[in-house]
Amino acid sequence: MIKANVGSIYVIRKQYDSAIAMLAQSAMADTRGSVKETTAAFNLASLLFQTGDIKNASRYIERAVEDATFYGARQRKVQVSAILPMIEGERYAAVENEKNRLVVYSAIATFLVLALILLTFIIFKQIRRLKAAKETITIAHRRQQEINDKLLESNRIKEEYIGYCFHIASAFIEKIEKLKHQVETKLADHKHGDIRYIVNNINIKQEREELFHNFDRIFLRIFPNFVTEFNSFFREEDQIRLKENELLNTDLRIYALIRIGISENEKIARILEYSVNTIYAYKTKIRNKSIIPNDEFEDRIMQIKI
Repeated sequence: MIKANVGSIYVIRKQYDSAIAMLAQSAMADTRGSVKETTAAFNLASLLFQTGDIKNASRYIERAVEDATFYGARQRKVQVSAILPMIEGERYAAVENEKNRLVVYSAIATFLVLALILLTFIIFKQIRRLKAAKETITIAHRRQQEINDKLLESNRIKEEYIGYCFHIASAFIEKIEKLKHQVETKLADHKHGDIRYIVNNINIKQEREELFHNFDRIFLRIFPNFVTEFNSFFREEDQIRLKENELLNTDLRIYALIRIGISENEKIARILEYSVNTIYAYKTKIRNKSIIPNDEFEDRIMQIKI
């Protein structure tokens, strides 16, 4: 009772912390003594309500209601009933505020999750675009590299064979000039029989063989592993065995021409002095012996590196 009265004095003096301490001790004394007196609990609930502690105010006002009901004090019931709706209203408002805050937080969290999902989708889509762009660039780079390699290869072949053609043409012109000089000399001396002898001594077969030998020599300087790689397309018993001092034979020479870009049968036949049917027969025979599928054979020939 003393602490309850002291607590009331502290309330008048607006020393609320000390008042709450005194009233709480008084309420605990009532509980220990099983005293159904509501003064301390009621005043404590009122003070906590005033100071904004709605949760504890609600607990203590309910205790005060229980004590007043048990004791049967009508005046106490009226006092408690006057403040109870306010406390419960504030508690309900606090719960509603908390609920509203939770709704707002939930809405914000949901928005953030949706934004995160959208952002993730956008990032994933951008990554896919970047991968596709990177793959496109890689393919384009690879194609460009292949084109560059082919250009380098073509330039190398052209350089070698242009020089070779100039050399052959120069040598041929020298032979023609020498032959012309001999013929003019014999004509001046009226030695027509000697002219026939000179003409008959021109060995066309030897000239052609020399032409092929020079072609083979230049080709193998550009493609030194051609024969070995060509033979790798066949079983051992079907591989080509070259004769002594032979650089290429007709089979190899046909595909050597294809490798440097001369793929038409008519051109190959004209260069090698064969008919088109003969060239076709050679190519068919070679492809049929190969362990490479026929439709892939020439592609594999083109893959032989310089």
